[in-house]
Amino acid sequence: MVTGREQFTAWAWAVGLTRPNAAAELMDHGFTPDVLDTLIEDKPARSLLRTGHDVQHVIYGLYQAATPRRTAD
Repeated sequence: MVTGREQFTAWAWAVGLTRPNAAAELMDHGFTPDVLDTLIEDKPARSLLRTGHDVQHVIYGLYQAATPRRTAD
C-alpha cells in the first residue's frame, strides 16, 4: 500500500515542488504520476507542468490522449 508521504514524493518529483496545486488538481481527476509521460503536443505532460503550462491544459490533453479516436466507417 502506498502511503501519503510516498504519494506526495512521487507527485513532487513529477510536477516539481513549486506546483503543489497542480498535483492536487491532477489527483482530484484520478491521475497518477505515471501518466505524466503521456505526450501532449509532442511533449511529455511532466515537461509541460515543469515549465509552467496551465494544469487545466495538461488535464485536457491527458483526457484527449486517453480517449480512443474514432475512424469513419
